[in-house]
Amino acid sequence: MIDIEKIRITTLVDNGVAETDYIAEWGLSLHLGLDHEAAVLLDTGGGKACVPNAEAAGIDLSEVGAICLSHGHGDHTGGLLPVLNNIRQKDPLRENVDIYCHPAALEEQYVKHSDTYFYRGIPYHREELGRMGARFHTSTEPVWLNDHMVLSGEVPLQTDFEAPSDICYLKTDGQYHPSPVQDDQALFVLTSQGLLVLSGCAHRGIINTLLYAREITGMERVHTVVGGTHLLNTDMRQQERTADMFLELKVHKVGVSHCTGLKPACYLARRLGPETFFFNNAGTVINFSGQDVKIEAFEK
Repeated sequence: MIDIEKIRITTLVDNGVAETDYIAEWGLSLHLGLDHEAAVLLDTGGGKACVPNAEAAGIDLSEVGAICLSHGHGDHTGGLLPVLNNIRQKDPLRENVDIYCHPAALEEQYVKHSDTYFYRGIPYHREELGRMGARFHTSTEPVWLNDHMVLSGEVPLQTDFEAPSDICYLKTDGQYHPSPVQDDQALFVLTSQGLLVLSGCAHRGIINTLLYAREITGMERVHTVVGGTHLLNTDMRQQERTADMFLELKVHKVGVSHCTGLKPACYLARRLGPETFFFNNAGTVINFSGQDVKIEAFEK
């Protein structure tokens, strides 16, 4: 495990902003800074905000050692090419950037609204990204990036109140098929104070994700959850059970972003209380000091 005080989380992309000089964009990107280790980027947003927001935050993206993709939707992968371009400009001698994802993240992904299918996958060809240095590592199983950081792989469905949205589809051989969003995954960090869970969208359920984090890491305590929880457009039963489980698991801090949705986020804020809940938007910086979580943002 790692000393939690050596960790700094900066949200580079979110639907809203927490500071001036940042750009809002539908999507998510979380920068995980670690003392004396290469940084890790979880997702890259939709494409317009990640690079300028990194500059606003004073973050050098060329110091990112690996990019982890929570899933293949374009609002999380659209920033791949701009980020790779930025890294190459700043470090022209660097040959590769390691990108970790589930193999299904590279498939043709769509969402269905009414009777129309809209492409929602990675907006670049893999070969184009490869020419910019992207080196893909795909796995359905957990992938340990080091001895204190693991990318979850497929999250099993355990609860009776969470399920992937029925609007997600894959296109195979010209045919559309409902997608269980198996590529959905999260990043787990084993720290001196418990688990940090960085979530992209949690299409498979944020509580399913937390339960799996405890299972594969062997750590019971979930200290902090940051990112998307995909409660947007869910019914009250799911929102209530989600809040119940956050309380039952005694999660210390919950910072929600992106696909949580404003109304569900407000519900969680009421249920969890101001000591636990916070809005996590672009420009939010999270530092840790013992049991204290220091959140830097206009709206704390």
